[in-house]
Amino acid sequence: MRPLTSKVFPLPAILTLTLGVLIPGKAMSAQALECPKELPATSFQLANAPPGWRFFAELPLYLHAAEPMSGPPEQLGHLIEDSVKKNKDQWTYTYTLDGPFPNGKWLLCSYGAHSEMTLSKRISDETQMCKISYRKGSKAEQREINIHCE
Repeated sequence: MRPLTSKVFPLPAILTLTLGVLIPGKAMSAQALECPKELPATSFQLANAPPGWRFFAELPLYLHAAEPMSGPPEQLGHLIEDSVKKNKDQWTYTYTLDGPFPNGKWLLCSYGAHSEMTLSKRISDETQMCKISYRKGSKAEQREINIHCE
């Protein structure tokens, strides 16, 4: 397992949304993993708004980042990439996922310019490597992200 980064992005547990779990099976080749492109504004609600105030979300939050993690997101198991390749229009991060992951291997998808919201999904325990490529999206702070894990 790669060492955990000291760069932690604390997110309130309330803001972390978790999707279903992929049940690990036998050794898999490439996995088809894709983060939803946006979180619709209609999906946001605010509990306990201050008295006299009313919450309204006008715009969706767009996909901004993705990364594999050691354990579910509330454990803040952010991993350090093994390599980064950058060119004019695209940058690619490669993560090696070997060694023990006692709380599973997870994919975290982050939304908003500062990763204000996340969706996460458990991925196969057999996953050994993930490459995540980014390009600028058409909306402000949006990224087009390609995830390749095997």
